[in-house]
Amino acid sequence: MIGGGLVYFFSVKSCRSFDVSKGNNNNLYKNIKKLKIMKTSIKITALLLLASASVFAVTPSKAAVPPSKATITLSSLPSLKGLEVKVDGSTPSKAVVIVYDENKNVVYKDVMPAFKSMEKGYILTNLEDGTYSLEVTVKHQTIKENIAVYHEGSSKSFIVMQ
Repeated sequence: MIGGGLVYFFSVKSCRSFDVSKGNNNNLYKNIKKLKIMKTSIKITALLLLASASVFAVTPSKAAVPPSKATITLSSLPSLKGLEVKVDGSTPSKAVVIVYDENKNVVYKDVMPAFKSMEKGYILTNLEDGTYSLEVTVKHQTIKENIAVYHEGSSKSFIVMQ
């Protein structure tokens, strides 16, 4: 007891005094109990606030963007002895190049590495005279071109038929 029967109760937020000698003991315990309940309810409210904030803070998943088709380009090599195959796509994927003869037999097969953009040259004048089919496949996309290899004077040449 301090100073004439008064008990001082110190809280974090306030200082209250209760007169123990006048029978206010019961009020002291009620106030302490209310204070504990209030602290508990503040803690629970803070936890619920954090939990609800974390639910809304979750980033939504991105919508799946369908991959665009690859662009396949055939052009003649600078030496005019073959074709250059160029593949440009949005995602890396391998390309398969197959050359067939007139009887649908595979004469040459090549797998180009999986890059977003790639190019490779193929010498066609080493083939025997005749008609061939060139097939380039990238991700379920296929182009087919017919090619004729022939002698022109003393040199060999080719033409892409349409």
